[in-house]
Amino acid sequence: MTNTDGIDSVTPEETGKIAGILEAKWGRMVDDNNKLTEELEAARVANDILQKDIDYWHDRALRAEARGDKFWADMDFMLQQWNKLRAQCVEVDRTIKRGILGTEALPPPDDPPPKVVVFNRQ
Repeated sequence: MTNTDGIDSVTPEETGKIAGILEAKWGRMVDDNNKLTEELEAARVANDILQKDIDYWHDRALRAEARGDKFWADMDFMLQQWNKLRAQCVEVDRTIKRGILGTEALPPPDDPPPKVVVFNRQ
C-alpha cells in the first residue's frame, strides 16, 4: 500500500494489522488513563493534606501574631507609665535644685525615727 492508493486498495491482511495496532494503542491508552486517574487521585489527597497543613500553620501564625501584638501593647503601656514616672521625678529634681521645693521639709537621714507612744485605754 502506498500513500497514493485509495481505500479500496487496502487488503484484509493490512486491515487486520491496522486493527491490531489500533487495538494495542487503545489498550495502552486505557492503561495510561487509569494510571493517570490513580495519580490524579493521589495528588488530590496530597493536596488536601498540604492544604490542611498550610491552614494549621497559618492559624498558628495568626495566633502567635495576636499574642505578640498583645505583648507589645502591654510593653508599650508599661513604657509609657515608666516615662510618666521618670518625667515626674525629673520635675521634682528640677524644683528641688531651683529651690522652689525646699529640702528642709525632709527629715535629715541621721535623725532616729520618731518614737511611738501607745496609751492603754482600758
